[in-house]
Amino acid sequence: MALGLASACRRSQNSQPPAQRAAELKAADAQPKPPQDPALTSPHRGVWSSAPNNVWVVGSDGYIVHFDGKAWKRVPSGTSEGLKAIGGSAPDDLWVVGDHGTVLHYDGHAFTQLASNEDETLLDVRSTGRRGEVWLVGVTPQSALLKHYRDVSLGETRDIEDAASLWRLAVVTPQSIWAVGTDRRSKGFVLRGDGQQFERVPFEGGSLRAVFGTSPDAVWVAAYDGGLHRWDGQRWASLPVVQDTHWLGMWGAGPRDIWVVGLDGRAFRWNGDGWARINMPTREVLWAVAGSAQDDVWFVGGSGTRLRWDGKSVSASR
Repeated sequence: MALGLASACRRSQNSQPPAQRAAELKAADAQPKPPQDPALTSPHRGVWSSAPNNVWVVGSDGYIVHFDGKAWKRVPSGTSEGLKAIGGSAPDDLWVVGDHGTVLHYDGHAFTQLASNEDETLLDVRSTGRRGEVWLVGVTPQSALLKHYRDVSLGETRDIEDAASLWRLAVVTPQSIWAVGTDRRSKGFVLRGDGQQFERVPFEGGSLRAVFGTSPDAVWVAAYDGGLHRWDGQRWASLPVVQDTHWLGMWGAGPRDIWVVGLDGRAFRWNGDGWARINMPTREVLWAVAGSAQDDVWFVGGSGTRLRWDGKSVSASR
């Protein structure tokens, strides 16, 4: 009898007139839904860490969150702009950049907006190690741009006319600053400077999306088309890696410990002799990687992805 009754109930539900079912479904869709946590839905674009208990992540719609070693806490940014990157010299000297020329500075207490510009998209920021001094890169409708802040004030803006965009920065030393992106032919573009003068470094390869250096004679760049290259002070050398990979971010704890991340949750690690793929518990795009030590590395990406490498494996952090 129980089976018969259940079967009869299913037939009764399925026999509902199509127009009535459609109206009910439409009404259900119209019901207000609880807001979703941005941490679970927003693309996370940048990460910075000075210790396992001091990690910052930025993302879309002005999203900034801080990890104290135990829990994540939302921190007011004062903006709704998309935020692309975070960097700094200390926990009380943090910088965030993003859409519409947004520049934020954190003094250990709160974020303050220093600049905005409708024509600019700022994509990366890196500290020189000196408090209040950073370099920024980005793009305008006309060209790529390079900005320099000193003493928490804008010092200069340079239009890089040979470049269509500059995506990433590496301040290897205050006198060895590297920026990478795309030239006017949609090929890789490398800019190098000492803080005063900048010059283009010849490069043959695809559009570049990431750069990291351990010394002026040891600089790695990653191309969106999957190419990886290392500068030895005189020339570029191509590094073998798995094909069909698109890179977006790079960071390292030293010359024998470098990470590169990109689409489909791809992550590879350099040990000084070769690249090894690291299994990641996601297929989301990984936009950035940063850490404070070899056993404290963080990865952020699409749909609120936050992952941590503890020296042995990678796990999600919520």
